[in-house]
Amino acid sequence: GDSEVWPVPGLVVALKNSGEQGVVRQVAADGAVTVQVGEIGEGRLLHADRTTTASFKDLTLVAPVKWDNVTVVRGSDRGLEAQLIGVDGADGVLKVKDRQGTIKILDMSNLGQMIAD
Repeated sequence: GDSEVWPVPGLVVALKNSGEQGVVRQVAADGAVTVQVGEIGEGRLLHADRTTTASFKDLTLVAPVKWDNVTVVRGSDRGLEAQLIGVDGADGVLKVKDRQGTIKILDMSNLGQMIAD
């Protein structure tokens, strides 16, 4: 259902047990998620410390901040890529990556930070 969150390559996540942040690199058919753990800043992976495999229940989303590239991780717009151009309380103002530069307002909890690489 809509509560399902599917990790996608490029999504920034945190490991629940350690709090370390990383980037999803691969999602296997059995749900195992390969995460490159390292320091994230300025919308990219600054340096990688190690790679680990986790199940999605052991990962948590990292909230994006203004100007981050994001992907919608749940709901009817799931998979949509956009730039977060504003935050108004629980609402994120998104500029969709389409020709029109469509603006959408979605709940921040539905957004995941993406890194550019």
